[in-house]
Amino acid sequence: MKFGNGHWLLKERHECFDAKQAYDVNIETDKVTILAPTAFIRHRGDTLGGINLTLIITSPMPEVLRIQTWHHMGTKQNSPQFKLHTGVPSPLSAKETEDKIIISSGTLTLEITKNPWSMTYKRNGKVITKSAEKDLALMKTDW
Repeated sequence: MKFGNGHWLLKERHECFDAKQAYDVNIETDKVTILAPTAFIRHRGDTLGGINLTLIITSPMPEVLRIQTWHHMGTKQNSPQFKLHTGVPSPLSAKETEDKIIISSGTLTLEITKNPWSMTYKRNGKVITKSAEKDLALMKTDW
């Protein structure tokens, strides 16, 4: 989808809310949940208002990472839906350092830089792909 008006401008009445940092991380045996606000949190007052993205990272099978992103994940779904049979969830290897979150399934690794936000996918230590600023975002239309 094209949200731009040329190279630098967004289309009229469109807005991009991209993940700025990993603010809160919850690591469990079979999933990692990350709260990613779309504005930098510098002090407690910055937590009031604003748009947040919730990422849930799981591994449906070895060597596969599933990344799901939501804004208001508790809303009613009106579209057609069907249950995905993803198999038995595989355990993840996840660790959090001061500036990174490292999640692995077999030889596949996802490194998330906390501040500023970026995601780097690696297999056997070799970079496959990466995403940085404005690559993970909520697009608002009719804004």
